[in-house]
Amino acid sequence: MLRSFTYFLHLVVAYIIRVPSIIWENVVAILEYVRNANSEIFLALTRLAFKCLTSISSLASNCYIVTYYQINLISNSVDSLTNSWNGILLVCFLFGVLVLVLLLRATAFISNLLGVLYFLHFSSAAGCKSTPYCWQFKEKDSYSWRSFGSSDNVALEELYCDVDNLEVKVNLKDTASSVFVTPSSQMSVNFEEMSMHSPLSTRLLLRRCSTPSYIQEPNNKSSTLWVWYWKDNDGWKKYTETKQSSGIKQEKIEAAYLNKDRIYSFRNGSHNYIVKFYETPMYQMNTDPQFPTKRQVRRRPLFVSKSAPENTNRYHTPGKAKDFERRRLRKHCKEYRTVSQRFHETLPELRASILMVEEIRNDELRERYESKRERIQRKLTLTGYDEIEKLLLHGTTPDVVDAICKHNFDHRLRGKNGTQYGEGSYFAVDASYSNNYSSDDGEKTRYMFLASVLTGKSKLGRRNFRRPPLKDPSNPTSDLYDSCVDDENQPKIFVIFNDEQCYPSYLIKYHLK
Repeated sequence: MLRSFTYFLHLVVAYIIRVPSIIWENVVAILEYVRNANSEIFLALTRLAFKCLTSISSLASNCYIVTYYQINLISNSVDSLTNSWNGILLVCFLFGVLVLVLLLRATAFISNLLGVLYFLHFSSAAGCKSTPYCWQFKEKDSYSWRSFGSSDNVALEELYCDVDNLEVKVNLKDTASSVFVTPSSQMSVNFEEMSMHSPLSTRLLLRRCSTPSYIQEPNNKSSTLWVWYWKDNDGWKKYTETKQSSGIKQEKIEAAYLNKDRIYSFRNGSHNYIVKFYETPMYQMNTDPQFPTKRQVRRRPLFVSKSAPENTNRYHTPGKAKDFERRRLRKHCKEYRTVSQRFHETLPELRASILMVEEIRNDELRERYESKRERIQRKLTLTGYDEIEKLLLHGTTPDVVDAICKHNFDHRLRGKNGTQYGEGSYFAVDASYSNNYSSDDGEKTRYMFLASVLTGKSKLGRRNFRRPPLKDPSNPTSDLYDSCVDDENQPKIFVIFNDEQCYPSYLIKYHLK
């Protein structure tokens, strides 16, 4: 009777010791209701603390129960197998099992304890403190989000800011990330689904936490500058920031999106468009039944590294802030690579080295260019001709760089660099040709523009041309060609007679070797 009571008492004590496990399961459910941006760290720490407490209680409980049964078995075995080698071996075996169980439980406890220590160490060092964004991940069935380490956080952000990236590969390096992901493993990231996986890991969910949008907090220097893009035939392009109320404005699209509007309507030229936000993927659609075009739309932030939290890559030329803006491109971004590749096609790195590439932002010029582009496209689409735009080079002198950025290329300055194919603005396919018309600024720095040019349909030029020739010479009211060239079969030089047909997209600063 006493033995049975003792056994019952042992079981009661064992279950009392396991009470924290039951508390943990209920606390998890309660904590789900207090999840928000301000309680994430508290939530994660609380979970890990309870997890460790569970391990401790489980370890103590197992030690107690296993020890109790082992002692009873050992005592019974010793009573029945006294002075027997079999009894001694059995006792040793049972003690071995006891030690093994305790080691396994101790390992689980140490693992959870290390998890807490890793989190406490890296939550303050994990690259979210010095940046206005923080990338996090979690397993599908997990309760809490975990932050990436410093360099992984910046690496993911840089990939995400490149509008061309949808599915990419990334090598994770930080120890903070490696607590849950294999160190130096290559992960596949999908920014549309916000997920990440590798051949050896389960699928992880991603999210990007950041400071409020610049629309929500316009006076906050650390606000996130979101940029909207639409996909043209030749790649992604930023929506133009026009001054007219009927035009496209980044601020208006962003405000509509933040307001949770389902669509945003705008007018550009003679066409009406709508942007659908809650489609996957987002897209822009022309509402005109005659031109039912449908373009993908993406929203991506402007990249800010941890060393430049206030976006030092964007600056205004002194005294010209209201007229135009020159933004220096990072060497690893796609725009820089595109410009560099085009420049070095005929001016290899053995002959010239690029010092800097700047993107030119001039709302007024861009608005005129886009309006002209739409008119030419509408006219030529009816004839089945759709190749209307090219990226071409234009060498220049240092003294007119700012004038071009503000006023555009001026075809009236004919004769300065020759008028062999007409009295207009000259653009070349090859950088080596445009280099002949550039000069240094006294410090060996030369300047060349990579311009967007509406070439449309071209005709061989002549020295006395002041405009493109008629498409039908016998008809005085015939449409004009859009540009002149040096060779109709393989043109290397294009001449434009209307300033609205060109836009100084990029400025290249370079040295000759």
